[in-house]
Amino acid sequence: MSGIPTYVSFGSPVSGETLETVISNKEIGLGYTYKGAFTKTGDFVGEGLGGNSGVNGEASILDRVNLLNIFKLVTPDSPHSSYKPTDYEELKDVTGYKE
Repeated sequence: MSGIPTYVSFGSPVSGETLETVISNKEIGLGYTYKGAFTKTGDFVGEGLGGNSGVNGEASILDRVNLLNIFKLVTPDSPHSSYKPTDYEELKDVTGYKE
């Protein structure tokens, strides 16, 4: 529907399921469009805190408790700080999508 804001989460510390409820549900949420949770492998914020994995997936128990990924957050090649919307085919229809 035209004019409805669209939201996407990248490496979110909140589960994609919770975000979808808050953003999409018209009765208890905002009633906006939610495109999903996108999480890179090894991103502790998305996997460990949010419980997310890949595109709209759920992190495994091992991903959630992998404390070594915490240290990746402060490295130059941190998976949490390198998201690019143009890397995801699922977002090509989102207004403002640019390479």
